[in-house]
Amino acid sequence: MTTWTMMITVTKDQWLELHRRTLDCVRSVILELSSEKLLWEPETTRGKITEATCQEPRPFCIGAVVAHLCGTERQRLGEIHIPADFAAPRQKDWNPQTLGAILERIQRQYYDVLEKRPKDQHVLFGLGRVC
Repeated sequence: MTTWTMMITVTKDQWLELHRRTLDCVRSVILELSSEKLLWEPETTRGKITEATCQEPRPFCIGAVVAHLCGTERQRLGEIHIPADFAAPRQKDWNPQTLGAILERIQRQYYDVLEKRPKDQHVLFGLGRVC
């Protein structure tokens, strides 16, 4: 079975459950962290890569990884011509509450999209790629 075949044979409810569990895991971890711990990164990686949106480069910290996940979710929706109702957060907004709230918005938007388009293979494939 190809990846594409598997992705389109999994039901809407199965994808939503996998997506919910994935985001719930991430959200539960970040809500336990302080804002300081979200920005922590090893000395060996600090400042090696810069981002235009960062005031201070922190590309390998937890906040950056979660922000990247948000950006990927936004990109996947754009690929299927659905405007995202959230934005990937800028570094100044990397705190547990903001990142958790964005993950909730992402989850709600996929639920809403799949309620309207439950058998849309492009939506299901995009959701599967993110998961």
